[in-house]
Amino acid sequence: MYTAVVLTAESRDELLAQHVRNPEGWHVKGHHMTVSMGPASSSPAAHLVGQTVELTVLRHGVLEGAVTAVEVACSVPSKNAIKHVTLAHSPTTKPVMANSIIDWVDVLPQTLYGVVQEVA
Repeated sequence: MYTAVVLTAESRDELLAQHVRNPEGWHVKGHHMTVSMGPASSSPAAHLVGQTVELTVLRHGVLEGAVTAVEVACSVPSKNAIKHVTLAHSPTTKPVMANSIIDWVDVLPQTLYGVVQEVA
């Protein structure tokens, strides 16, 4: 279980169309920005559950051969050092590897929307 800003279907589609070039065999995600692990009641965003919020894409990052993500700005707090949405990961890695990305490149800002939720 974790608490996250889960992207709306429209925002997910726009994000993936803009930033994912369909890496062969990779698992495409683009689902959420993690706030924290565990139930929403113990999350720094507990008071925001159910609210729709705005995220702004700032940069694109890649951990070569492992994972790709976009860094986002958002008013919702996150326990991750860099707020991000994992876009895709290789079959031999996990989405959490996006926390290891250090090479970020500025992109044209893109506005996304999501809902703060507890995800089982």
